[in-house]
Order: sequence, then structure tokens, then C-alpha cells
Amino acid sequence: MKNKPKIGPNLKKLGLKYDRASDSLYLAIKEGPEDNFIELAPNINLEYNKKREIIGFEILNFTDFLKNRNDSNISEILKVLDVS
Repeated sequence: MKNKPKIGPNLKKLGLKYDRASDSLYLAIKEGPEDNFIELAPNINLEYNKKREIIGFEILNFTDFLKNRNDSNISEILKVLDVS
């Protein structure tokens, strides 16, 4: 793959967090408490605050989500997140 995405320490700067206990990946866009969410697809949620501003995305059952994709970078992503 020519334009392989760079995966490394910048992930935390984006607000990307993986919770091993719940097997969920969260991408924070804006700080603040969640008021509600919209399920975009099974196990993929768009979270927003009281002002209805998007504050983040959450992928539940993240390792299953990745393993069901046909992408050569998946094993690399799993290694970085230490979920393999």
C-alpha cells in the first residue's frame, strides 16, 4: 500500500483512547460531558453534548469490528493499541 497511514504517538493527541475492559475505541473531538448519542451503525455511536455539538465517536466491540475488515493495516493497528 503506497499511502499507508502513519500510526504512532500522535493518536493520543487526537483524543483516541482504547478501553480494553469494554473493548471500545473512543475518538474525542471536543471536551465535555455526553448528553446523548446517535447510533450510526451497530456498535458505532456519535456522541453529543447538551448544545447538540458532536463531542466524539465510539466503536463498541472494537477488536471484532477490526477483525471483520479486509485491510492489511489491521494487524498494525491492533499492535499499536495493544489489543491483538
